[in-house]
Amino acid sequence: MVFVLRDVRKAALIACAAAVLTSVMPMRDFIETLESMHLPLWWTIAMGVPIGVVALGFPVFYFELYREGGTQPLSPGSRRLCIAGALALLADLASHVPAWIGLAGSGAEATVPGPPAPWTMGRILAFVPVMNLAYVLPLLALAVPWREAVPKATDSASKLLQGTALLSAFVGGVLAVLGVFGLVLAPVTHAHFVSVSQQTGHLPPELSEVAMEPLRRLLNGFGLFAAPYVVWRSGTQRDEQLLATR
Repeated sequence: MVFVLRDVRKAALIACAAAVLTSVMPMRDFIETLESMHLPLWWTIAMGVPIGVVALGFPVFYFELYREGGTQPLSPGSRRLCIAGALALLADLASHVPAWIGLAGSGAEATVPGPPAPWTMGRILAFVPVMNLAYVLPLLALAVPWREAVPKATDSASKLLQGTALLSAFVGGVLAVLGVFGLVLAPVTHAHFVSVSQQTGHLPPELSEVAMEPLRRLLNGFGLFAAPYVVWRSGTQRDEQLLATR
């Protein structure tokens, strides 16, 4: 583990594999859903291309970070942002532990084994919190000041790395903002559930349960935002320094 934290390339390669598992497979299910809707080809392309670009943003970003070998030494503020992002991802992971413990201790009866279930969006998303461990590694590797494999100061930032870093930071930022809005609207959502439960006779969820999902989205989005942002910022500063010396 220490060797991974000393080398951004190794940490980024592990995160790239995790990003492929959590991005490519849901994209396949999305394409199959579009095909089942029998939409015109131009409409399918118009919907599929933007979603595909977003889905492939994180895998390409981490792979380019692996190829680039890291970034220039980060400022103390950027290192603190990486540590905060890692803590947010770990907090998101920890929030799922009680549910996993309850599921493991449910003692469900064994059923007759059948063919394996297809890789659906729900099955993939169930692994997302575990994949947070892989996303934590490059954040910690970027945060430590004694990293190895740092690019030369005379090298300009990779355009593909910069582009995918900006795209990934945007996606993570959008998720975090949606989480904030969800937390703000949690009392309203809870009041709606209470109103519906009075009509149906079912018990409404607790306010904490309603707020948990947007809180997880906020933590996950912020954690996914941190690494691409500091890499993009580092590359932008490097290019500005090169332009200033010419």
